[in-house]
Amino acid sequence: MPRSSLMRTNRKISANTHFEEWWFKTFYINTAEAAYLHKLHSVSFQWKLAFLFSRIGVEFTLKRLVVTGYKQHELGIFDDKHPGIDYIKKAIKSRFLDLLDEGLEWVIVSGQLGVEAWAVEVVLELKDFYPDLKYAVITPFLEQEKNWNDANKMKYNEIIANADYHVSLTSTPYEAPWQFVEKNKFFLRNSDGMLILYDSENEGSPKFIKEAADRFAESTDYQVLTITPDDLNAIAEEEQMKNWY
Repeated sequence: MPRSSLMRTNRKISANTHFEEWWFKTFYINTAEAAYLHKLHSVSFQWKLAFLFSRIGVEFTLKRLVVTGYKQHELGIFDDKHPGIDYIKKAIKSRFLDLLDEGLEWVIVSGQLGVEAWAVEVVLELKDFYPDLKYAVITPFLEQEKNWNDANKMKYNEIIANADYHVSLTSTPYEAPWQFVEKNKFFLRNSDGMLILYDSENEGSPKFIKEAADRFAESTDYQVLTITPDDLNAIAEEEQMKNWY
């Protein structure tokens, strides 16, 4: 990347780096050692957390979960009444319930329609029973819904309106793929794990963040959780069995 482009990229990213400071303090503002660790920019965010927890005797828990996967058209879903949506939401809900018992507090999405939007719907449904559960919408650039149809824009606006936190990582509309790359990096630095709907035989758009997460997990405590076609088939079969009896 030319130096001028790199400088421009860094300037745009830095406009929202205060979010990482806020994100860290949201969980650790009462811990003096955390404030010290946050100043050590030479070490990874995940390492800081692991080190902090080991010092104060707290087991590393998954509090901040990125949820992502396929866009709805990649799954051949063009209708909100498609039965596959219900199966996907049941799979997501099952994972959320397990993680809530272990301390899940935040669900993080980029605002894409499809798996991310359905995850938000599950969060909103669970809030009646888990009022402390929150979701953040962190977009890679401004106006990502600009070219969507009116129905999809309405869904997107509802997702934004109900979010507990919303920010764009760059201060411009879409410019180039680097914005998606930086979004993926940011998500990994500022979460404890990822839940991704993924089919290794039909990789599609989730391929890039899945590969980045797997690499990140090799050297950290980062957790990569998957929902596979087999998981969805099992749910579909279970629902069919219920209808038979």
